[in-house]
Amino acid sequence: MALDGLRRVRPHAMLARMDASRDEEIRLALVMNGGVSLAVWMGGVTHEIDLLRRATDPAVAPGAVPKSDQPMFERWRAACSGSSGRPRRRVIVDVVAGTSAGGLNGTLLATAIARGTALDPAPEVDASDAPAAWSKLRRVWREDAALQFDKLLPRPGRRPRPSVLDGAFFARAVDKVLREIKSPVETTGNKPAQAQSPPVTLFVTATSTGPDARLYQDAFGNPLTCPDHRRVFRFEKPARQYTYRANLWGESPAQAFPADVPRNDFDEHTGLPNVLASVARASASYPLAFAPVAEPELSDTVRVQGVGDASWLMDGGVLDNAPFGPVLEAIASRELSGPVERLLIYVVPSAGAHASAEGAEPEPRWTRVLSGAIQHPREADLRADVQDIQALLEQADGLNAESRDFFAALLTKPDQREQAAATARLMLNTYRQGRTVGGIFEARRLVATTSLAATQTAADLGGTVPLWVPERPEPDTAALTVAPWRWGITAAERTVRLFLRDLRRRLGEAPGNVNVSKGLTKLSTESLPRIDAVKQAFTDRLRLGLEGAGDAPAQTVGGIINQAIEDLRLTEALAWLVSEATASYCRAAEPGLGADEVLQTALHVEVISRAFHVRSPSRPAAPFKFLRLGPDVATPVLGTALSDQVKANAQSKLYGTQLAHFGAFGDADWRDWDWLLGRLDAVAHLSRALGLDEEWVLKSQLAVLQSENVSRHELSARMQSMLGLTLSGLLDDLKDRPDHRGRDLVRNLVDSAADGLAHLEHPAALRWPARIFARAIRRPLRLWLRTKGF
Repeated sequence: MALDGLRRVRPHAMLARMDASRDEEIRLALVMNGGVSLAVWMGGVTHEIDLLRRATDPAVAPGAVPKSDQPMFERWRAACSGSSGRPRRRVIVDVVAGTSAGGLNGTLLATAIARGTALDPAPEVDASDAPAAWSKLRRVWREDAALQFDKLLPRPGRRPRPSVLDGAFFARAVDKVLREIKSPVETTGNKPAQAQSPPVTLFVTATSTGPDARLYQDAFGNPLTCPDHRRVFRFEKPARQYTYRANLWGESPAQAFPADVPRNDFDEHTGLPNVLASVARASASYPLAFAPVAEPELSDTVRVQGVGDASWLMDGGVLDNAPFGPVLEAIASRELSGPVERLLIYVVPSAGAHASAEGAEPEPRWTRVLSGAIQHPREADLRADVQDIQALLEQADGLNAESRDFFAALLTKPDQREQAAATARLMLNTYRQGRTVGGIFEARRLVATTSLAATQTAADLGGTVPLWVPERPEPDTAALTVAPWRWGITAAERTVRLFLRDLRRRLGEAPGNVNVSKGLTKLSTESLPRIDAVKQAFTDRLRLGLEGAGDAPAQTVGGIINQAIEDLRLTEALAWLVSEATASYCRAAEPGLGADEVLQTALHVEVISRAFHVRSPSRPAAPFKFLRLGPDVATPVLGTALSDQVKANAQSKLYGTQLAHFGAFGDADWRDWDWLLGRLDAVAHLSRALGLDEEWVLKSQLAVLQSENVSRHELSARMQSMLGLTLSGLLDDLKDRPDHRGRDLVRNLVDSAADGLAHLEHPAALRWPARIFARAIRRPLRLWLRTKGF
């Protein structure tokens, strides 16, 4: 049975085509951590990244940014223009992932990118104290993220209370800003038209509160329920998308891959702005402080990780504070047309190193033990993410580079090519056995019930001949069989990626080679996306066939796989796709060999490099550099001595680290400070990533101070006071505010928080104890505040 229509695939696309004169393209993939009010510091970082990517876009005129940002805009543009012996660079942000507060910042940035605009205000608006003159991102954090009545702080007496703070207000504020980020309008003839905007992918994490779990079985058939409350949502604006329709296969195979108009999740007219706001707010639903958010009914194209029905969602940082996994996969799937340097930037508002205490550590108090019990699970999550990054870096720089170099050597050395062919034939049986079992294992992973039994062997298939495993060559021929394609989808994808890696190598050696650039574009914009379309179609078809049969014998599962391959005509489709990709590679690389010999050589590399671990699922990996962008960085504008002191005590310089990370919400002046430091820290990190020296960083930080209307002396004096800041110092700062603003804030916060604890939606048995507890703590807090002058 053939399928008439199958799920679309959304190939990840390159943001911009490089012209012949551009020397280098730098793509940023951002992973933005959580941190409650440390979101303000992250907002400053995000603003600077947005300014950098616009400054290197030749389509953005200098006058398109506010006057206050023009000095720094011009510095970024000059640094990447190709002057002073530096390469000409285009900085592009094409992947953004965020959790908690990082989810909010990331959502606003990705929306601006997808809609072809900026987070800045209109250029004709002069910078002033009026909120209308601020960037949209800054307005969210300075004006809306305030512990004030009718904003984050609910007025006492609102009952019942779903949370201590008013998350509904903040959700409305975020939704309002998302709707204000408008795509610019261009005029085509006499008709206005939407301006072209670059592709971008956004990942946002959340945590489900529902009874979500995955079902496993051990080797003896005993069920094992494993809770899984993780959620990862993907919003995307791709360059194009393909659908594979087996029923359209005919004289022209390309007809089976119609290119559809891609769905734009960021479109303000037909997209999902309210869903964007809902998911972003859900990701930042810090437990108790903000109420959970109802999960919208979303398709699997938006929710890419998570089991179970729609549920209530809370802070994504509870289980996944740094969603690296989907980002790394998106990086590997990006289209190419020229030299690209990839930076994976981890934006985390915490120091990366801590000095160890001297001498024996005393026995910890119960408060430290409790804090550790809460925080250590997140540590394990981060450690696993960092180890995953390390493994993919090794894979991208190791196996992929080695197989690419091996392939390149074989193309030019006939004697080694013959030896490789003999070795591949010798190892083919091992490869076939591993691929047989690997196919069964991968199929079973698609279903909800997953067996934890030992891996079966190829003999368990009985008489079933696997159609995803290459046939043995005929005795009288040395060539491996490629048509029909019996190597499976993963081998087809790896073959095309091998061609891509070799073309990237060739382009690095000859940057002006137009043919190689065309080959890169062809393979990355057509071949890989079409293979991805086949993969999506096969996955959907296989899920249907395996429903209720995931733990069936290997012979049964093998028959289901074979039936899906036949229904979708995969052996024919993949043979055509690989043949087309090989021809494109040969036209670009001109290897001096025929297409058949090039493909045979690529398959010899596939067998030799994968024979002993072909059972393991392969994850596509692309080379990238990792940058942790945190507050513990040198600040040359402070001078060497103070800069070193601040770098060693980075956690002390931000208000966002105070009061259990809620500190920056306390006062607009505090949020201005954290925003400023976010920009200064971003300048320091990004400048070094671009190879700019200390003097450039110093002058750029001075430009940021000019933009924020802060003098160098004011910065140094304030920074010195921050390093010794205590709770009493914070209260004194508030107490001295004009018009009793600070005093009113503290009093209102105590009253609202106590009222909130008393009138949360408690279970019936806890309602009166909660009210008694709230009253009990309110009075001593008020008395203590009076002793402090409040």
